[in-house]
Amino acid sequence: MSRRAGVVGTSFGARIHVPALRQAGFEVVALVGVDPAKTARRAERFEIEHGCSSLSEALALGLDAVSIAGPPATHAPLAAEAIAAGCHVLCEKPFTLDVAEAEALVRAGDAAGVVTILGHEFRYSIGQSTLEWAIAEGVIGTPKLFVSASFISMLRTFPMPEWWFDPARGGGWLNASGSHRIDALRNGSESSNRSVPGSPR
Repeated sequence: MSRRAGVVGTSFGARIHVPALRQAGFEVVALVGVDPAKTARRAERFEIEHGCSSLSEALALGLDAVSIAGPPATHAPLAAEAIAAGCHVLCEKPFTLDVAEAEALVRAGDAAGVVTILGHEFRYSIGQSTLEWAIAEGVIGTPKLFVSASFISMLRTFPMPEWWFDPARGGGWLNASGSHRIDALRNGSESSNRSVPGSPR
């Protein structure tokens, strides 16, 4: 039996989450967006049967998993709704607007017995996973200083949504990109306490 998934987000969600879910074996049956006409066009373009204007509409189709890639301010209510419906949830970062929202979702996911995961995709990139392996294997010793520099042209190349520049709505450089660097640091430090195979994961 195929696993049925819905994706919230007609931009990053449609372009990135939809093919990733399909590659993982999910049947993506619903795309959710706030603009009905745009959502319908994107659903047709990505060969998704249902273009929905709300998550409730998508959940009514009978989903096993929900992938959330909308604006950060929508993450907490959408994830809570999906968890309450018994769905596994993948949520993009920035995760929520504050710690209280994040902790409430973690508790809800645990209570519902569903898988919940944050979309830190760079954790699995070859550079970051190799660094984690090197730390865990003691190849480079115990790190004392962490310096990260990013050279990204996307602000000049891609039209960015308004929330991306507003920290109050989950945007700002620290939330939108710095969260990846913080995850790399936390994951690398935690790896020193784990046993991993003798090659990069």
